[in-house]
Amino acid sequence: MRQSSPQSLLGDIAAAFMLLSRIPVFYQFDDKSPPNFTLAQWAFPVVGLVLGAGGGIVLMPRRAKAPKETDIECPKWQQMTSTIAERSTPRS
Repeated sequence: MRQSSPQSLLGDIAAAFMLLSRIPVFYQFDDKSPPNFTLAQWAFPVVGLVLGAGGGIVLMPRRAKAPKETDIECPKWQQMTSTIAERSTPRS
């Protein structure tokens, strides 16, 4: 059984990015040995952290504030909440 040569740390991370994302990776692997994804398994959480943090930063609204209950001006919503409040109060 032929043992594959270990990749460098950067090679493992590049292989993990190649497998787990669509981001182009410009890392030169040897022509004789393609990326070894089995050896790069340790880098999968690192890639997930980088991709998740990047996506969160891009998709996070800059100055979003959570709406208060008084900001909701939907008559249907007000009707539903008043109906729930009426049903939950005990009648004497």
